[in-house]
Amino acid sequence: MTKVTKLIGLLALIAFNTHASELITQTNVKVKRLGSHPGNTFYISLEEGFSKQCKYGLAYCSVNEPSCKSMLSIALTAKATNRPLPDFRYQYNSATQSCSVWLVSMQ
Repeated sequence: MTKVTKLIGLLALIAFNTHASELITQTNVKVKRLGSHPGNTFYISLEEGFSKQCKYGLAYCSVNEPSCKSMLSIALTAKATNRPLPDFRYQYNSATQSCSVWLVSMQ
C-alpha cells in the first residue's frame, strides 16, 4: 500500500467515527429511573425521554470514572428531591444507538 492509500483509509476512518457520535443537550429534564449493572456501570432514564433513540431508553456511565461518580450523586439528589436537571448532556453513538452520560448539573 502506498502512503496516499493509507492516508485516505485513515481519513475515511476518522470521518466515519466523527459522524458516528454526537453530543446532545437537554434542559430541565427529570430523572425517571436510576440504577446500576454489575461491573460498576450506572444508568439513567428521563421522564421526558431522550431526544435521540438511545438503546433500551437508557444512558450509561462507568463509575470507575471520577466524573461519573459526581454525576450519579447529582442525579440521585435530583431524583430524591423531585427537581429537574437544568443541563443534561449525553453522547449518542448512531452506529450502536448507545448513549453515554456526559454532564449532569443541578441548580
